[in-house]
Amino acid sequence: MNRKNEAFTLVEILIVVIILGILAAIVIPQFTSAADDAQNSRLASDRQAVRAQIELFKCEHGYYPGYVAASDSYVAANFVTDLTGTSTGTGGKTCGPYLQDFPTNPFSTSGGDTVVITDDAASTSATNGWYFDIDTKKFEATVTE
Repeated sequence: MNRKNEAFTLVEILIVVIILGILAAIVIPQFTSAADDAQNSRLASDRQAVRAQIELFKCEHGYYPGYVAASDSYVAANFVTDLTGTSTGTGGKTCGPYLQDFPTNPFSTSGGDTVVITDDAASTSATNGWYFDIDTKKFEATVTE
């Protein structure tokens, strides 16, 4: 009786492993690029959504979020509270919440949902999530890719 070997040889298995390694080396960098693109898209989307709600708040109240009339100043803690809570707008109308949850900066190392209110954007901490420039009334991310 003549039996034929039906198993793969070591060389055949080695060739398959090498081909799979080459394919993985080509595909993996594309996935890491996609993750970075997703973070950039999320950052841009969150920034635009908050900017729109800041302007809506301004229209309904006559001032920007975080403003304290008694001291004629801005308070960072009030900024987030004004946008995520309800308040009384001009004419006694109940307004808000403008955001269900304040977004987290996906590139921040810590405090990704922290807002710094400043008149000098260059002075913001690189670990904070966002800043609101009281001079230009611009809302930006402190940390981007």
